Amino acid sequence: MIFFTYSNKDFKDVEKIYFLLIRYPIGDIVFARGKLGLGIDFENAIISAIRSAKTIVYFLSENSSFDKESGFLNKERQLIMDRLRFDPNFNFLLVEIGYGAFLPDQFKWRRRISLSEELEFSLDLSSTSAFHELVNTLIIMK
Repeated sequence: MIFFTYSNKDFKDVEKIYFLLIRYPIGDIVFARGKLGLGIDFENAIISAIRSAKTIVYFLSENSSFDKESGFLNKERQLIMDRLRFDPNFNFLLVEIGYGAFLPDQFKWRRRISLSEELEFSLDLSSTSAFHELVNTLIIMK
């Protein structure tokens, strides 16, 4: 299972990426406001998804920057950082969807794919090399 984490302010971009990705054989994708379902305890569902995901995709933008205090996203970040510390073999991928984000040193060496330019200029994501790099990376991580 792949878990997407992102700022609520970036939901439209993440949703666009999600609907393109589900066409490919990458496995199930879970993300808040996406596939959690009605009546589900949001906080516990997110915590469970972070702990059990084979791959976590962190959508990085100015809105989800690591130097911002932003509610539940801080808790998600802390859970991810704990998981990285204790389970360094799980898959973690940074996908840049905007500019101006601060990234701590412990994440700078992680795999990173940028879709920032494609989203900024409203390019057809599915035809870009960066999107295909994302798809291929997720297939490999599957």
